[in-house]
Amino acid sequence: GIVANLRIELPSEWLDRLALAALGEEAVALRPYRRDILRWRIHECLGDLDDARVAAYLGDSGGSRAQRRFQLAERLARIYTRYLVYRPDWLREWASGRDPTRSGTFLAPLWKMLHRQIDLPHRGEMIARLLSALEKPAADVLGAEPLHVFGLAHLAPTELDVLRAVARHRPVVLYVPDPCREFWGGLRSDRQRLRELLREDPDAAA
Repeated sequence: GIVANLRIELPSEWLDRLALAALGEEAVALRPYRRDILRWRIHECLGDLDDARVAAYLGDSGGSRAQRRFQLAERLARIYTRYLVYRPDWLREWASGRDPTRSGTFLAPLWKMLHRQIDLPHRGEMIARLLSALEKPAADVLGAEPLHVFGLAHLAPTELDVLRAVARHRPVVLYVPDPCREFWGGLRSDRQRLRELLREDPDAAA
C-alpha cells in the first residue's frame, strides 16, 4: 500500500507540540534551562556558593582559577540538564530546600539558588503539569488517530508516563528494536515457513 501525509517528529518535538496544545507552553528545552545558557548562570552563582570544596577546587591563582570555574560550570550544567530529564523528583526536592539523596554535596543548594534566580518552571515541572492536564484533556488536544512510536531504545520515565497518559485516550503503537542479536527468521527452516504460509493462505500454492 501507499502511506502519505504523515507527520514525523522527534519525541522532543512531539512533546513540545502536545504541551503547547494542552498548556499553551513548551515543555522541553526551555531556554533558561538549556545547557549553553545554564552554564553561565552556574558560573555566576559559583562565586556566591558557600562551599569549602568548591572554594578549594577553584583555588586562588588567577588564570587557572578562571579556567577551572568555567569547566566546573560546564560540567554542572551538563549534569543538571540530565537531571531535568531523568531526575526531576530530585530537582523538585532540592528547589524546596530538601535533599532526598542525602549526599551532602553542593548540588542541592546550588540548584535551589539557580531555580530561585530563573524563577520559571523547568521541564520536569512542566511535564508534571502536562500529565495532570492529560487526565481529562480537551477534545482537540490529542486527536483520535493512532500515535506510532518508532525505533526508541529507551525513554525517560516521565516521557513514558506521558505516552501512558496519551494511550488512555488514543491508540499508541510502539515499534521497538529487538534485543536479540540473532535473526528470528533463521529459527525456522524454509520448509516450516512454507507450511505456515500455506496454513495462513491455502490458495498461495496455486
